[in-house]
Amino acid sequence: MESGSIRWVTSDADMEVLPRGRHSLPPEAVADSQRGRMLRAAALAVAEKGYGETVVTDVIERAHVSRKTFYEHFADLQDCFRQAHALACDTLLAQVIDSSRAGPQEGFETIRSGVRGYFELIAGEPEMTQAFFADAVAAGPAVALKRQETMRILAGLILAGYRIAQDGDPALPDPPALAGTAATGAINEICLTALADERLDLLPGRTDEMVAIIRGILTSGA
Repeated sequence: MESGSIRWVTSDADMEVLPRGRHSLPPEAVADSQRGRMLRAAALAVAEKGYGETVVTDVIERAHVSRKTFYEHFADLQDCFRQAHALACDTLLAQVIDSSRAGPQEGFETIRSGVRGYFELIAGEPEMTQAFFADAVAAGPAVALKRQETMRILAGLILAGYRIAQDGDPALPDPPALAGTAATGAINEICLTALADERLDLLPGRTDEMVAIIRGILTSGA
């Protein structure tokens, strides 16, 4: 899969309403379309208004569905955003894994490919980044736990990439115990700063700088 080809939740094109009246789409396809539109609508509403100010009406109006349809899919707004957030986290992980595997498996190139994939996805979806990075902290413990799980996996992927570098250069030291967590935290801080400055588009071009920072963290135990 090419870097940047995965979409967060659904694309804007998927927000298009299905034709009314008779059509050939099976009920499962209709339900999937409705659910996808509501997931993205929840993320967009939270990005615009903040989680605390978003209500179910914001979601159903953006998704062009009825309140009845909303509650056929979700228990409440928190449930809807939780599912959107979980899907976004899984998408981000898939992007990093696919990008890492697509790049050279030597030196720090595996880490570089993963970081670039991460940055490209973030840069392409500023509203999703706002919702899932900056606003998700108010969305309850289930969302917080999913975010922590995602960060732990990302830390593990960074350490796996470093082991590849160590295989090619035995002189590289073992990383400190918290190196994976520290590297992931550094990446996220860079993303949050770019989000606040409205310069997410610059992130892919800062990949080499980010890899240099990660390398410094991983080798700081020497």
